[in-house]
Amino acid sequence: MAAEVVYESVPREISVTLKAESLTLAPAVQDVVDREWSRAVREHPDWFRGEVFSIAHMSLDPKRLGIELKRTDYAHYLATIRGLLDHSDACRVLYGAGIGRTADNYLVFGQMGRHTTYGGRLQGVGGGLDFADVNQNAVDVVGSVRRELAEELGLVSAAIVPRWLKQGGPWDFVVLICEVSLPLTLRQLLQQYRTFVRQVNDKGGVPEFEELVALKGSWSAVEDFLAADGRPRVDYLSQALRRMAEQR
Repeated sequence: MAAEVVYESVPREISVTLKAESLTLAPAVQDVVDREWSRAVREHPDWFRGEVFSIAHMSLDPKRLGIELKRTDYAHYLATIRGLLDHSDACRVLYGAGIGRTADNYLVFGQMGRHTTYGGRLQGVGGGLDFADVNQNAVDVVGSVRRELAEELGLVSAAIVPRWLKQGGPWDFVVLICEVSLPLTLRQLLQQYRTFVRQVNDKGGVPEFEELVALKGSWSAVEDFLAADGRPRVDYLSQALRRMAEQR
């Protein structure tokens, strides 16, 4: 179900809404989803079949991005990423992702902790949308990046600007990629992050990132990193880093 990865500039107007009605799957498709969930929870009894938002409609032109979401659940998402559903029946999620730029022009992202679903993977700050990002029926994707910035890095002060929309990839998920301008040098950021990690550990928690990754925001530094670093990385990361390097 992989599709070519496509990047497009984000227009000034962004409208993301959550429809009142839930997504309805055909009975045969729902049966596939339910049977796979039954198998999954036998191996992972602590898994939770929570709500997930799936794209029902999307329009994009030079002036406006409009996305309508409907509610589905994690079982539908799981069947999608396990390749059990046709593209027309898949759960197509939208999420925000932020890549930091420090005051001294280092690009910053993270390596997911081994305790997470995608342990060891390199990715920006971000995650799935949930009801904390919904006000009435309006969904604040940029706000979700700001929320994750606090939860993953302990940072509450940053300018977040949507830059690109990524479509395609293994499951044709849609990612609103944001540049996060951090009012800190790399040294200050790492010092603050170490303090944040200690605070999380003192409360019995484990940070989502097991490591912060930083590289100079130049074309040569990005290309050298991408050529040399063999860790798995989320599908939007390579081009996002290149594009951010081109801006300086």
